[in-house]
Amino acid sequence: MEYPSRKQLAYITGIIWAVVQLTTGFTTVPLGVLLPSHLMFALIICFLIYPFKSRWKSISAALDAILILVAIVINVWILMNHQRLISRSPLVDPLKPFEVYFGILALFLVLEANRRILGKIFTVLGLIALTYAVMGNRIPGGFFTHRGLSLYDLSDFLYLSTSGIYAIPLSVVSRYVYLFILMAAVLIKSGAIERFMSLSTSIAGHLKGGPAKVAVISSGLIGSINGSAVANVVTTGSVTIPLMKKVGYRSEDAGAVETLASTGGQILPPVMGAAAFIMAQLAGVSYKDVALAAVFPAILYYFGVYGVVHFIARRDNLRGLSKKELPKLSEEIKRSGHLFIPFIVIVLLLMKYPYAIMKVAFYAVISTYIIVMLKKETRLNIKGILESLWSGSEMTISATIPSALAGIILGVLLYSGLGRKFSTALVGIGGEQILLIAVMVAIVALILGMGMPTTGAYITAAIMAIPALIIAGVPKIIAHLFGLYFSVISMITPPICIAAYAASGIANSNPMRTGFRAFIFGIPVYIIPFLMLIHPDIVLGVGSFSIGFLYFLKAAVAILLFSSGVVGFLIKRLSIFERTTLIGGSILLLFSSLNSTLIIISIILISAGTLVQIIEYRKPSINQR
Repeated sequence: MEYPSRKQLAYITGIIWAVVQLTTGFTTVPLGVLLPSHLMFALIICFLIYPFKSRWKSISAALDAILILVAIVINVWILMNHQRLISRSPLVDPLKPFEVYFGILALFLVLEANRRILGKIFTVLGLIALTYAVMGNRIPGGFFTHRGLSLYDLSDFLYLSTSGIYAIPLSVVSRYVYLFILMAAVLIKSGAIERFMSLSTSIAGHLKGGPAKVAVISSGLIGSINGSAVANVVTTGSVTIPLMKKVGYRSEDAGAVETLASTGGQILPPVMGAAAFIMAQLAGVSYKDVALAAVFPAILYYFGVYGVVHFIARRDNLRGLSKKELPKLSEEIKRSGHLFIPFIVIVLLLMKYPYAIMKVAFYAVISTYIIVMLKKETRLNIKGILESLWSGSEMTISATIPSALAGIILGVLLYSGLGRKFSTALVGIGGEQILLIAVMVAIVALILGMGMPTTGAYITAAIMAIPALIIAGVPKIIAHLFGLYFSVISMITPPICIAAYAASGIANSNPMRTGFRAFIFGIPVYIIPFLMLIHPDIVLGVGSFSIGFLYFLKAAVAILLFSSGVVGFLIKRLSIFERTTLIGGSILLLFSSLNSTLIIISIILISAGTLVQIIEYRKPSINQR
């Protein structure tokens, strides 16, 4: 008798998981059932497709089989006893010995699964958190000291409650994120990536440095679906980076541009990254409010990236694609236009059901399956449908497993009170200076994001740093969006810029140089979050739309000029004086009030930087006369 392989078992498990998750869209499933079943499926697939590395395959297979069995037992037990756990009083109904052991095993499984998927860094953070939870009463001094947890308390608090493994991060992934990832999987399997790439090429491919501009447009579209910087780099970069190099972009520049374009997808509505859904929960607002708030900052992000790409192309005189290499726009609209319908469905449903995200996600998936069947180019057969279900499950484990560990870290920070103490300390250092506090919060988010998934970095920042901004008087949604923004762009921040490393592998470039170029080109995007603090109206839903729109237009001009200064080219190459005045003037223009005298100063500085360019540019034609 021939037994199914690991891959076949994972494939079958993934399809079953997808069907189970889809049922949550039209039936009421208690969280006590949904969360353990979601984690169980994720752990099973993880241990199947990421086997324990050993020279003896039989030992590896036996060990993984044991881990899978343990994952099933500890999660099925919670699933079967969820009603008792909801109403359980720790004093009246103490844990049984085996429940304590189950808790320790659950923590171990989450740590081991993260080690296999993400490597050692995130796992080490989890071990540090657990050690701190147990040894907190032995730490000298007052800041880090807390009562400490015994192994009994550890199991009770982090396994049998919603304050640890099964906390908000896992809840959000299981209820909303899985379905949106499944939607992305359907689009990818239907060939939507190629269709979006072709459409972007037909729009911008003929311009100077066209392939880089295609990368900005296509990576924004695709990144808004999958919400993962690294996945976006690998998906679109495999096409755009070689094209950029073909028309003259240096390897490091091509990798840096793709890194920037792909990273922004996590903050681009309507479908942002998993962290955005968690932000809605932690900030106590609807996801519609989060998506609405992110609109102007996200557009400015891509406007800044596009500006950098444009001025590099002008500076280096890079050509676009020839007419023979360009697909016809009218034909691409006919082929690809229907693929935008699911996004319209999401926007319309969010407007009608701002708090029913599970329902929105379910109908987004169903509408996507229907829409891709309308055209021959995107139609899926039975095999394609099954593969999309499997792909959705496979893509989700990279969100589910880290979310379980993020819940553990979140629980420890809440129990120990370290997050509250840290935020209070930031306020004490910054006093009433919101910008100083904001700089410290940004640094914390960037450091936490180095080597960590965006979700984990944002959650930790949301507990330890973001409350400092709220205490200082920043509106809650802006404070959380500020922290989310820096957690996202940590992906392009050296020395551990994961998205840049992925891009450098495709570009065949030096990873550190690629990361540094992405950082330099991305300097404009580091400024945008501070704009939200100084001019809150630019965040839709917070202030006046008309005033916010004026600030947005002013910011767009300033970001474009800033990008010019960073690249060192406007009409021609900029001198040091011109770059300095242009960057200084654009910063003043960006942050000045609508009726401020700073606008006049900014115009003077910008004019000083551009006037010389215009005069020198016209000199040859004047001499010819």
